[in-house]
Amino acid sequence: MKRLIKCSFDISLKNWPVLLAFNMLYKMFSYSVLYSVTSDVLELILKTAGVSYLSAENFSLILLKPFSVFLCLCILFLTVFSVFFETVALFVYCENGWQQRRISILQRLKQTLAHCKKIFHIQNLLLFLGFILTTFLTVLPFTPYILRWLSIPEFIMDFIQQNMLFFSAFIIIAVIANAACLLFLLFLPGTLFQNQSMKAAWHDGLQLLKKRKTAVLLHILGAFAAFGIAAALLLGAAILGLVYYTKQVEIPLMAAETFVSYFDRAVPAAVFILSSLSTIWLFSLLISLYHQYREDVRPSAVLRNKTGLLYHFKQAVVIAFTVIAIVIFSETELGGSFTAETYAGPKIVAHRSGALFAPENTMAALDHAIAMNIDMVEIDVQQLKDGELILLHDDSFNRTTGENKKVWEAGYDEVKHYDAGSWVSPQFSGERIPKLDDFLMRARDNIRVMIELKSTGHETNLVERVAALIETYDMLDQCNIGSMNLELLKEVKAINPQIETVYITPLIYSLQYDIDFIDAFSVETTMLTREMVVSMHWNGKDVYGWTANSKETIEKNLQCQVDGIVTDNPELVNHYVMQTRHNRLLSALLQTFFNTTLADQNDMQ
Repeated sequence: MKRLIKCSFDISLKNWPVLLAFNMLYKMFSYSVLYSVTSDVLELILKTAGVSYLSAENFSLILLKPFSVFLCLCILFLTVFSVFFETVALFVYCENGWQQRRISILQRLKQTLAHCKKIFHIQNLLLFLGFILTTFLTVLPFTPYILRWLSIPEFIMDFIQQNMLFFSAFIIIAVIANAACLLFLLFLPGTLFQNQSMKAAWHDGLQLLKKRKTAVLLHILGAFAAFGIAAALLLGAAILGLVYYTKQVEIPLMAAETFVSYFDRAVPAAVFILSSLSTIWLFSLLISLYHQYREDVRPSAVLRNKTGLLYHFKQAVVIAFTVIAIVIFSETELGGSFTAETYAGPKIVAHRSGALFAPENTMAALDHAIAMNIDMVEIDVQQLKDGELILLHDDSFNRTTGENKKVWEAGYDEVKHYDAGSWVSPQFSGERIPKLDDFLMRARDNIRVMIELKSTGHETNLVERVAALIETYDMLDQCNIGSMNLELLKEVKAINPQIETVYITPLIYSLQYDIDFIDAFSVETTMLTREMVVSMHWNGKDVYGWTANSKETIEKNLQCQVDGIVTDNPELVNHYVMQTRHNRLLSALLQTFFNTTLADQNDMQ
């Protein structure tokens, strides 16, 4: 183990100026050029399809245009090739490090391109596609830049987790995918550097791993444990150094303010650096293991002590360039706001009135949201056979009441007797499905309401009836109407332009986001980007992210600086919002070293 860690560490540092410069240049290229090219291609797709925006509703129009389909395939190819290019570039760096060779940036680029061509051989394509597919489910410290924003939407994961069969299948697939991805990475050097086909490299790799699979796993886990300890010690030393530096300011409160300023800027950069280093560390380990199991003899190092003014000048330029790039990319890639105004924080929107703490779409959920002082509740509205408007998400009563009946088949005289609470807990036994007018009466002057219209095709004057109730209760400034159906939103504006409309969608892309009958967008969190939110805000649209129930999705919404977060768990969102405003670690550091608190700092501002 000690020998493996030493070898991996040596590989990581062998050509470090080239590593830093090349990786930063590539990230700049990915973030600017590739992003620009992708945006231009998407613009061409929209023009070819004859639409001004792409959404889940009109995506089928893309598929009807052969040229649009071709352009979509081009974007897919560009994405896949970018992932593979970054992977090969890391292996090229590590292989040269193992061979004790020093290379230039241009040499690394040439070698990477030369090795990338090998994947287009017909015998490699199928396994290559398998490798790409596994990267989407991996938990390894292997996160190509272009895949940073791609993940399984949380609403799909929620659905999977609610079904034991689906969840078990997902876990099995995830384990297999992670194991396969690790094996792909371990065997890929055979294809890249031994001129083997991927099939041959896979076969030889499995032979090398006989009776070693557990050892490989333990080696990787042990090495990353060592990496984690070293990272923690370095971060601790950096924080202590920052404390010492800022305490030189004679006025204590000003010293603390200076510390907060530097700390807030240093944390994103540190996260960015550590995530990059962990990936490099993984590839160094894999190259070391690959050669170790092949029993290859590592060449002796050729001592070339480079000195001179030009050499040191080049190193200084690389370091300066890297520092600048780290500052920029730690802000942009992680969803930061390098040039943005101060973010006041989002509204918290209780999904289905707050489905975690009470039965969804019920008076009990509404009362709980009001008691918690939540900013807004989101509800689902449908129309019964007799025209009555009720709160219900599904088109059937089966899931929440056990009654196997469709919405359009029942009248309220029947529905009012359904038990909508027992399925959650005996505590809510007897909870009824509320009418929209009763719900609005309770919510008036207490909480804002986002009304999502669910269209089943059996309703009559749905929009007109909902708009009339909003006007009846004088809640124009307290309600908005959302829907996944754009035609319903057009109808809302035609009936009453004062009612705010929200387009709820899992997929949206536009050049301007200036759709005149839409006042706000509610976008599934996976699709959200900081650039999208900025563009929507530029066009005067509010932005909501849904449905954020985990630490990762909540933090992504906060990083994107949305106007509202739709969640089943308002308390969890509030926790992270408060944590963002009052960082616990930062507060502890201020209290320990400066005898002040973050609240004191906020009061000074």
